Amino acid sequence: MYIKQVIIQGFRSFKDQTEVEPFSPKHNVIVGRNGSGKSNFFFAIQFVLSDDFTHLKPDDRQQLLHEGTGPRTVTAYVEIIFDNSDHRIQIESEEVTLRRVIGMKKDNYYLDGKHVTKNDVMCLLEGAGFSRSNPYYIVKQGKNLERAMRDKNSTLTTLNKEKLQLHDENEELIARKAQLEFSLSDLQQIATDEKNNRDKYVRELERLESDIKSKESELNSILPQYQHHKGQEERLNARLKACEQHRSELFAKEGRVQEFSTTEERDRFINKEITSLQQSAANKEKQIQEIKQGVSQLKTKVEQQTRDIQEKTSSLEETKESLDRVNRDCSRLKVQREDISNQRQELWRKQNVVSTSLMNTREELVKHERHQRVLMGK
Repeated sequence: MYIKQVIIQGFRSFKDQTEVEPFSPKHNVIVGRNGSGKSNFFFAIQFVLSDDFTHLKPDDRQQLLHEGTGPRTVTAYVEIIFDNSDHRIQIESEEVTLRRVIGMKKDNYYLDGKHVTKNDVMCLLEGAGFSRSNPYYIVKQGKNLERAMRDKNSTLTTLNKEKLQLHDENEELIARKAQLEFSLSDLQQIATDEKNNRDKYVRELERLESDIKSKESELNSILPQYQHHKGQEERLNARLKACEQHRSELFAKEGRVQEFSTTEERDRFINKEITSLQQSAANKEKQIQEIKQGVSQLKTKVEQQTRDIQEKTSSLEETKESLDRVNRDCSRLKVQREDISNQRQELWRKQNVVSTSLMNTREELVKHERHQRVLMGK
């Protein structure tokens, strides 16, 4: 993350809108004649990012507004545009715009054109490594002048120790950050695999539900046939029973000689009736056996369909349980990913503080060594 562009209007010596760009992601040097606005330019950046302009009195506000010939300036703003391609500022966009507008009766902040509170801005900057309690991201000229005048040998020893300590801490933070990035990469891969598994289980769930509906529909179409054949069997059994009853009655009539003129006539009649009843009984018995066979087949098919439905239902429940487990795993991985992301943000902030402290310590060390050489030269 770095500053891409600064836009100033109505602020101190900047009357008209002034756009300063482009900036390097590494080092930048502002040069110009005396009175050209170099100090006010850095003052403008400080005005937006630091905590030094929190409680402004009317006189303080007036001093921040441009004073010159022409119409009176009643409002001023400073806008800083950040390159956020590394997403240190926890916003999805690649570019973040932060503007502060000040007047005699107003002091507003805008983030990407939307009004926000100062506390929101400070919290967002802290998340990106701009610490209010340790504001080393802005170092003013002459700030460490008094410290540079202390005892040189003692200061050099202290600074060397601090430099080594900060260097070790910085290396540790870099290693920790790399470890977290590897962990985050692994979690993202696991989350992708879990999502693929979840999609697979969802498809399997849909297929099983479709199979169950199909089996239930097939079973519903078989049941009427089963009931029909079973009814036929019951009716044929009743008719067979009636035929046997009728045959018994014929045998009972065999002794009634008086109803026939001769014994031969009686025997012919009885034999004819018996033959007819036996043929009818044989036919009925055949039909009954066929129907029983059909009923048995339908019963077997119904039982098979019932078992299939039970198996599909059991498989469906197992798939639902697997899907629930995958969903729980996905939720847990999301929480872990958020935790690692937050840890990485915190490490960025700490690394920024340590790097800035290390840089300042090195600068102070160079100054003290230079000053010591000057003193030794005298």
